[in-house]
Formats: sequence, C-alpha cells, structure tokens
Amino acid sequence: MLFMLPQDVYRTLAVKAGLIYVSRKGGEERRWEFMKGRITFPDLDRDGRVLGIIGRRKDPHQSPKYLTLNGLPKVMWGLGRYSQWQPVIIHESIMDACTALLMGVPSASPCGTGIAWHLVEELKKRKYLGFLSQDDPPSKRAVQRWKEKLPHGRPIEGDYDGCKDLNQMATEVGWEAARERLYGLLETAGFEYEINE
Repeated sequence: MLFMLPQDVYRTLAVKAGLIYVSRKGGEERRWEFMKGRITFPDLDRDGRVLGIIGRRKDPHQSPKYLTLNGLPKVMWGLGRYSQWQPVIIHESIMDACTALLMGVPSASPCGTGIAWHLVEELKKRKYLGFLSQDDPPSKRAVQRWKEKLPHGRPIEGDYDGCKDLNQMATEVGWEAARERLYGLLETAGFEYEINE
C-alpha cells in the first residue's frame, strides 16, 4: 500500500518511523536506510501489531550483529506472540527461533547472548520457559546465565550433528532431521510438542 502514496509522503513516513535517516551537510540533503544490508524481522504481538523491527547483519564484518529501531526498547523477538501460559523456547539466534517456529515450536530470541533487565522481568511472568543453546561454548554459557536469572526456565543443550545450530542443521543436513532433533531435545527437557505434517 505504501507504494500508492506520493513519494514525498512515503519518505516523510519512513523518516518518522526511523527507517530512513536524513543528514544535511553544506545545504545538501542525504538519506540512507537504517537497516540497509540487513535481513529484517518484524516483531508482532498476538493481534498482529508490529512491536518493532530487528535487523540482522548479512555481512559477518558488519557491526553490530543486530539492530533495532532507535527510540524503542530492546525486544525479545517473538515473545509478544504468546500468552504467559504458553511454553516458549528461547534461542540465542533469531534465525534459530524462526526455524523452530516454522517447525511448530513457539520460540523467541533476545538476538544475542544477553537478556535486557526489563525482558528478564517480563520472562519471570512466564510459567514455562526453555533455553535452547547452540552447539558452541558462548551459547552454552549464555544459557547458564539465563538460568541463573530465571531459575524456573529449563536449559536444553543443543546438539546438531556437527552443525553449530538448528538453522545450519536444517539447511545442511535437512529439514526433517533437524526437526526430529529439535523435538527430541525438547522432549528430553520435558516439553512435548506434536510434529504437524
């Protein structure tokens, strides 16, 4: 629908939303996209309202790894989709959270190894939490820190047949093998989900 708006109206809305930045130097105006070169993930609540947008770098040399729109608090991608009574699996990586969600597992991600203090308070209200690590030491340490902050959560150690994480296993080993591994890891931790065909 935005493409139907006059270009100046669209640009004004994009600047107000923080999607485009404008700088003026020497009487010249320059605009650039805030999320340029990133894969963007809208974060929605249960009613489909946009809570924010997270951009993940594609280039491993680009910094920082994740961006959120300026002026908005850091979110845990995906958490707003679920009631506090639904079991939710927390993944370090937004890509793993998306992969697990597509496999039928309610998932969220803090987009990194840290969880902001206001998100810890929100997670304390959640009855059923699982923390699924990637298969590397930094992720496993992060899961242990999450468990210290949120003792009611269940740590789940990821093991992905030589792959670093669920997403890599799904793309390199195969979707079905990764899904079976995910459900097996969750079942071992006491979470039960049915595989939907």
